[in-house]
Amino acid sequence: MRRGGPDPLKQGQAAYAAMGSVTRVVPVIVFHGTSDHQVHIVNGDKTVQQWLYTNHLVSQGTYVASFDEPSHTEKRKIPGKRTHTEYTWADNKGRVVQAYWKVDGMGHGWSGGSPGSRYVDHSGPDASLAMYQFFMQHQINVPVTAQEDGKYAFWKHLLSLPERLLKRSPSATS
Repeated sequence: MRRGGPDPLKQGQAAYAAMGSVTRVVPVIVFHGTSDHQVHIVNGDKTVQQWLYTNHLVSQGTYVASFDEPSHTEKRKIPGKRTHTEYTWADNKGRVVQAYWKVDGMGHGWSGGSPGSRYVDHSGPDASLAMYQFFMQHQINVPVTAQEDGKYAFWKHLLSLPERLLKRSPSATS
């Protein structure tokens, strides 16, 4: 894991080919610690590069993004948390398609988890919240005919998750 996986362009082509007739631009968010000695940061870089290329192929060339030239870069410091840099790549309509958070000084662990948990860096930014916010901006449009024949039951289940969680939360019932 020190040199990263296979060539990201070949992996991007393979991901595109695996999509078959159900291609779509896939929103991607990646988190990686700059001090991770288990999984070198080049792995995060290559994951982002792969999906930049896959999404370029899916979009038939309308999504043109370069790893070395993100649409936006912002170094952030959340009080009480590690500094991190957010890189984002947007489509031709300005919608963020991909995000990459490099967390300064974080090792191998989940960013922002509960103190005392294994493989968690509670001083990192809250990756769970960031992922939730990111993916809520990327709604999945499921055709009515597909919903009716049950092919997309899993996606329907996922889309209903926030509503179902809110119904169960203590604050929603009080």
